[in-house]
Amino acid sequence: MPHHYIGGDLEDSPTATNDPMFLLHHGFVDLLWELWKQQKDRTCHIPAVLDDDIDGTYEYALRPRCSWEKPDCGSNYLFCDKSQGQEKPARCASKIKLGGNCEGLDERDEPCNKGICYRNRCIRDSKKNNIIDNTF
Repeated sequence: MPHHYIGGDLEDSPTATNDPMFLLHHGFVDLLWELWKQQKDRTCHIPAVLDDDIDGTYEYALRPRCSWEKPDCGSNYLFCDKSQGQEKPARCASKIKLGGNCEGLDERDEPCNKGICYRNRCIRDSKKNNIIDNTF
């Protein structure tokens, strides 16, 4: 499996999307899937999910959006990243796992999943998680 072969963040499911190779790998997999669909033998019956009406079996949701005026991404797992400054648009990003690097992010945006940004690392927050210590 390419995720394990490449290693790094890509090897660990919770952090796989942090790795730039994730986009390249899955973009290539999507390309192969589309090429296969275009070239498949239409006389051969393949399970229903691959029939000609596949476009009717699923739909895509719009990417969550936020702004400086409305910094809500509508999910407990996303935060509104405004770290690029007001010259760049704010964007919804995945919250960072405990122990992850939150350098340059504003704690008011709540970038850490189930924690707070303290000294550039996401740590547990006793108020959010009902624990006594702030270690990870």
